[in-house]
Amino acid sequence: MVAPSGRDRFWARALPALVANEGLADLQAEVDFAVLYGGSTMAKFLQLTGQQMRDKIISSGALTEARFQAAVALLCDRDFRAFGGAGIAVWGQPATPPDRGYRLTVSGRYHRPQRTQ
Repeated sequence: MVAPSGRDRFWARALPALVANEGLADLQAEVDFAVLYGGSTMAKFLQLTGQQMRDKIISSGALTEARFQAAVALLCDRDFRAFGGAGIAVWGQPATPPDRGYRLTVSGRYHRPQRTQ
């Protein structure tokens, strides 16, 4: 459903490199996948979304009518399991020390101490 709608389905794979190109070091990332259960609320949502996108999906050649109907049937099947949506988080530290006022902590991160009165 993603590609026929004109969206990039591989954007998350490029995210760590995009963040690294912003000058961060010690780059780390995590990905969290949900499990999609047939017949669940999320499966019903995807089924409705697919039905709304049906003509675009079929006309794009991404799926035949038969494959589309088989996919919709899987979303209704309570024995069906698949990876659902995913979330990605990417973080890092400045590659060069920030401006004055920051201190390097024991963990290797930069921190600006709070001023006391």
